[in-house]
Amino acid sequence: MPNGGLDRLTDRERRMLRLLAGGHSVKSAAAAEGISENAASELLRSARRKLGIGSSREAARLLAEAEAGPQKIRDEKSVIPVAPADGRSGLGINKGIVAMIVTVAAVAGIVLVTTSGRDETSRSRVGEPSDVRAVSAEGATGQTLPAGAPKVIGTVPAQGAVIAPGPFQLAVTFDRPMAPGSYAFAHDAAEGPFPQCKGQPRLSPDQRTYTLACVARAGERYVVYLNREPHIGFLDADTKTPAQPARLAFAVSADAAAPAPKVTRTVPAEDAVIGPGRFTLEVTFDRPMLPQAYSFVRSDEGLYPECPSPPRLSSDGRTYSLECVARQPGTYVMYFNRPPYENFREAETQISAEPARLEFTVRGE
Repeated sequence: MPNGGLDRLTDRERRMLRLLAGGHSVKSAAAAEGISENAASELLRSARRKLGIGSSREAARLLAEAEAGPQKIRDEKSVIPVAPADGRSGLGINKGIVAMIVTVAAVAGIVLVTTSGRDETSRSRVGEPSDVRAVSAEGATGQTLPAGAPKVIGTVPAQGAVIAPGPFQLAVTFDRPMAPGSYAFAHDAAEGPFPQCKGQPRLSPDQRTYTLACVARAGERYVVYLNREPHIGFLDADTKTPAQPARLAFAVSADAAAPAPKVTRTVPAEDAVIGPGRFTLEVTFDRPMLPQAYSFVRSDEGLYPECPSPPRLSSDGRTYSLECVARQPGTYVMYFNRPPYENFREAETQISAEPARLEFTVRGE
């Protein structure tokens, strides 16, 4: 594989390749960078030309290996929206995934609440972080990190998002597996409050995403820091290298909490009887939903079909379609947005949809 040309890459080209290495498609990487899909494709084309490589994902893999050692690059075509049998939560890849959110943006900047055990004196209750000295969003913390430190590649809410007041999930995704039970969410009193959060952050099955249940107040603006000195809790699972600092800013609408999206139709319909073999599973909501954000959840109440490819969102943004195969006759049961898997979200406000249940029967041959 060619190994020259990395030093010729621009910062924007490197960011695009890192997003691909983290599992993004060109479309979702463009959204994360706030540019058009054509502009993203041109950046990748330029990077491939400089590296002498014909594949963008191969170029992403080469950069990832150079910056942080070999990393597995997710192929979104292999993502199966099925919940883990043990009920674990979060964002995952390959078999066992329940939800995938690729609506997130890369962030840069800071930290607080930690359970890493590295600094017992710096611990603070989740949702009640102590004040933290302000630093620039470029990570000017005086912290020296080794090359190849973990990086934040996505957040929920997205950087700069405006969300509805009320309950929401605060999530941060890294470019590699992170150490369990080790995290650092923080705020800076000079920039604003920290959202009210409860419980402990959950780590996804692939160990790349930490999720925290929080509540947002109407009209508020929140700034959350991740791994700001001296609160260093997010650590690489293998090397225990601290993650690079990051900063997330988002706002809350001043309006009263809007009603959650509702499922208005499914295919198959509730209590339908269908034949065995291939079928299209559809779920339609009462409003446009967030692209590439979904939670199809299996249940021990019945069978679950084989669905090897990611779902598609209709042009009006209201219907997700999933190509599946029902090989075994019997009763099939699945949930949409069953807690803690709540990634079907309204496109405009990112409010999670109300949970829904679907039961149908597959007849014998």
